[in-house]
Amino acid sequence: MTKAEFAPFMTYLQYRDYAELYKSITEESKIDFLKRFASEFKRIEEDGRLNPDLFQEDELRQLREIMENPQEYYYRSSKASDYEFLRCLPPQRYPEVLKRWFKEQTGKELDLENPKTFREKIQWLKLYDSTAFKTRLADKVLVREWIKETIGGKRLVPLLGVYSKFEDIDFSRLPERFVMKTTHGSGWNIVVSDKELFDRDDAKRKFDLWMKKSAAICGGLELHYADIKPRILVEEYLDLSAGVELLFWCFNGKIEFVSIHKEPHGANRKMTVDLNWKQLPFVVSWPELSDEEKAGITKPQDFDDAAADVRVLCEGLPFVRVDCYACNGKTWFGEMTFTPASGKKPQFEGLDREFGELLVLPDTKQPLPASSLAQRGIPPLPTARRIDPRHLMDLGR
Repeated sequence: MTKAEFAPFMTYLQYRDYAELYKSITEESKIDFLKRFASEFKRIEEDGRLNPDLFQEDELRQLREIMENPQEYYYRSSKASDYEFLRCLPPQRYPEVLKRWFKEQTGKELDLENPKTFREKIQWLKLYDSTAFKTRLADKVLVREWIKETIGGKRLVPLLGVYSKFEDIDFSRLPERFVMKTTHGSGWNIVVSDKELFDRDDAKRKFDLWMKKSAAICGGLELHYADIKPRILVEEYLDLSAGVELLFWCFNGKIEFVSIHKEPHGANRKMTVDLNWKQLPFVVSWPELSDEEKAGITKPQDFDDAAADVRVLCEGLPFVRVDCYACNGKTWFGEMTFTPASGKKPQFEGLDREFGELLVLPDTKQPLPASSLAQRGIPPLPTARRIDPRHLMDLGR
């Protein structure tokens, strides 16, 4: 076989090498890598060294897309839920990528121009209403200050400490039971019901990772989390074995209903009531409490007073879920949730459109951020692959 006859086989192997390398390089390098990839293979094709018959159909399609428009290939082919992709994504691309993410998560098309359903409107709010005020209220430390200013501190769970890193916590000074949370995300919590059984090493591994992550890009561009300073707060333990979690669903400053969760850190069974404690014929998500369990849940003593406080807290907000805990005869504030499940789950079975009608969106859109999250200082995850292709090869030679 002559050198000219052998060249197409070398071209195919070169394509395979580049395609594998692309999977491993830093996100910041990918567009530049693809541009050089495209330029190199255009020259190869002009030289007659590209034989399409050597490629699988999907390989040839990938190569043609890269050669035609490497930058568009990058945005189309990257997974819309990939952390590193979203970290480096230019904000002007947020709408198209959020649409892809929504389709990946729900199987449905997202109409950002004329949203109708509750889930669609949550996506709109994520992009166009992630204000500095919401960021303050989503920060589990700063929101406590705002609560004090707004309704006083009577509903705040007693705070045991706020820390910049796990190593700063003096566990010998903590009680036998406590709760640890990050300030900048949702669900990044550890409930310690017995300090003797507390696995500190496992907790450290979790918090070390959580403190390096941005909740803004862990679940579909929840941008109000982006500028929260990561910290760890430790609160007193609330015994919910005889209590419940109360989630006040507030639309445009009005409480529409309350979701009641039994064992929120366990089975998490649910029922829904109105402000008169009358049961409503739906639950926000499964599983539902049995009739016997529902009958055993009584209206908290201070429910009406707590609802009055929540009305003050939700004033002026298009949507917020105010999460509280009722135990030992008192209702405690938990957190403000602006994007339940990031708007990807059907929160109300068969009622997505109906509850979408309750949510009236603001008249004006807030501008998208000017810079990517990477440019704003959000670091890559420590588990991210960090290969710079320039250290391995010089494309184009």
